[in-house]
Amino acid sequence: MSKKKRRAYFGGNNFPPSVDKIVLADKTIIPFWWKRPDELLQHLINFIFKLEERLLEIANVEHLKDDTTILKDTVLKKVVEGLRVIQNGSRFIVRSDENGSVSLVFTRDDNEEVIHDVPISLYMNGDMNILPRCLDGRA
Repeated sequence: MSKKKRRAYFGGNNFPPSVDKIVLADKTIIPFWWKRPDELLQHLINFIFKLEERLLEIANVEHLKDDTTILKDTVLKKVVEGLRVIQNGSRFIVRSDENGSVSLVFTRDDNEEVIHDVPISLYMNGDMNILPRCLDGRA
């Protein structure tokens, strides 16, 4: 599947990823990209209101081997940082300001007008062999 088709499948909205690369000791170049989940959701707030199910791809590492060190050195910390913002708040709150602009936050502030406030849970999907080892530090 081409990158253009894959991006259309995963949301179809232009939210460019952060792109980087690492060079291993053997000179192998590993390109990778990521999107902070909390920032992606903020960007997609207008689409979320349509109540359609969306698949969101938030990271990609182009490397042939399943190597937890590569994940940790590339996308893992960046993605987990955004997931922690979402998890720690445990709420999906859409609020509006005095100008009528809407924004997405994950913790409640009683001084702002809330449009929607619902509890959230995080579920992860990926390579089930490597993902748990990355998240619990056994890699």
